[in-house]
Amino acid sequence: MHVPDHAQDLLLLAGKDFDALRGMLGNPLFADEIFGFHAQQAIEKSLKAWLAARSAEHPIDGRCRFHSTDRQGEQTVDADPDGADPLSVSRQR
Repeated sequence: MHVPDHAQDLLLLAGKDFDALRGMLGNPLFADEIFGFHAQQAIEKSLKAWLAARSAEHPIDGRCRFHSTDRQGEQTVDADPDGADPLSVSRQR
């Protein structure tokens, strides 16, 4: 899969989790844990999209290796030195 396409797909998925959060706000039907789960998912997918936009290595095989303690902290990604928006890939379509 082409990296910008993958980043765009991840941003769309993150947006769906964020939309779910908006629908849950103020609704007593949803427990805090459910709200927190969707918040975590939106953040994680957004981070993966950012990594994909930066062409950094990250798991794209369906298994979330970010949760594995043996890989935590292995990779750092430098901020773009020219200050470009790392999510600008979403505007390139």
